[in-house]
This record gives sequence, structure tokens and C-alpha cells, in this order.
Amino acid sequence: MYLDLHTHFLISRESEFHPQYILEFTQEAHDLGVDMIVLTEHFNATYIRDLYNHLETNFEYKDGFYHICNIRVVLGLEIDVKNHGHILTFGGRDEIYELMDFLTPYEKAPYLIKLNALIDKLDAMSLPKIGAHPFRPSMPLYKHPDDLLERLDAVEVNAADIYQLKDKQTDKVKGLVDSLNIGMVGSSDAHHPIQLTTVLNKCDDVDDVEELKSTIRHDAVDVLCSDELHLRVQAAEKIRKLMNKLYSSH
Repeated sequence: MYLDLHTHFLISRESEFHPQYILEFTQEAHDLGVDMIVLTEHFNATYIRDLYNHLETNFEYKDGFYHICNIRVVLGLEIDVKNHGHILTFGGRDEIYELMDFLTPYEKAPYLIKLNALIDKLDAMSLPKIGAHPFRPSMPLYKHPDDLLERLDAVEVNAADIYQLKDKQTDKVKGLVDSLNIGMVGSSDAHHPIQLTTVLNKCDDVDDVEELKSTIRHDAVDVLCSDELHLRVQAAEKIRKLMNKLYSSH
């Protein structure tokens, strides 16, 4: 199956969610051949609970997946940690709700959770730990101590970073995961569906969210980068800026 581990239905942390956009996003994912996406909204996004409540109210939920427009959607979070960096995780609906409640005191700087404390919590909950865009200058996760980073399950190759940084991101991430002896995954980091499939994972199909966790923990994915990556990310960034402008004016 084809899997994207880092996506967003919210255009930005501050934007409201739009029910029709969810359908457009997932339909486009299906049309592009994506089988499953992990929805990793920023844990402190203004309307994240409204969005997740909308999913619960309006879509079938089975085996840890929402079923929307013939694709499976997994609930996850993108979590800011103290001293820079983001961690991605995902799980069953109740697990993610529990984690959101736990993280409530850590939603704003300077109170962000420390990386070691977050890893301890995710381990206690048996949730996966994926390092997001590790070399992004504004949030350089790679600068954390190796003894913490090697506790991660994987680090992602991020399409937005390949486009923006243009310095062999895939090779840099590969070097990092080899040095830490952890897995490597790929993600589009799409806030707009045109960015989907820019970086994607190919793996065996799974029957439930627990099997998906195991797939990530055992580094059982092949990372694929699209020849259209630069064009798609560039287009998505321009559309996203326009959508932010339009939505903020209403």
C-alpha cells in the first residue's frame, strides 16, 4: 500500500477547519493512489479538537482508521518539543485524545515538553515516535543528544524540506538514521492535496492501527520521492498562502 505519514487538514495552526476541504483532500489522495494517510495536526492548533470531533461525528471509524472517500485516515499529532524540534506520532482515537489531554499544559513556549519526557510518555502509551524534518533550520531536531534521538523509531524525509533546503535532504537523513541505527520514513507534510505523493511510503498492507505501528517500528517501508516534487510543493505553498489570506478575511 501507499502511505503518507505527515499530513494536515488544517491550512495553518490558527485556521478553522472546513468540512468540504476534508472531502476534497481525501478524494484527491484517493485519485492519486494513496491508500492511507496519517493526520498529524499540530497538537496546539486552535481548532484541532473541533476537527477531530467532526471526524468522530461524521465518518465511520473501524480498526483504528477513519474511512473517508475510500482511503483510511489515522489520527496523529505533530508535537513541538523544548529546545527545537517536532515529533510525529499516531494511534487509535482514544490514545490520541488521551495524549492531547496530557499535553495541554505544554501547548505554548516556554512550557513546551522536553524531548525525553515526551519519549517516556509515548513509550508508556506504546505510541510510535517519528522525528519530523530533522534538519529544518527553524527547528533543528538533529541537535538533540544522540542518546535521545536513538530512542526514536524513525526520522522522516520531508518533501517541504527537500524543496526549500535543496541540499540533499534524503542523504542527510539517511546519514542520521544510519548513525542512530533507527528507521527512515517519508512524508509529504501536505497542507494542500497537490503536495500529496511528493514523498510517500510503500509498504505491506495492514489490517489495523497496531499493525501500522509495528510496520514503522520495524522500518518496513520503502521511501519514494516523486519527480514532480519541486513543482507540486511550490504550487502547494502558493495555494496555501492564498487560502490563508482568503480564510482570514472572513
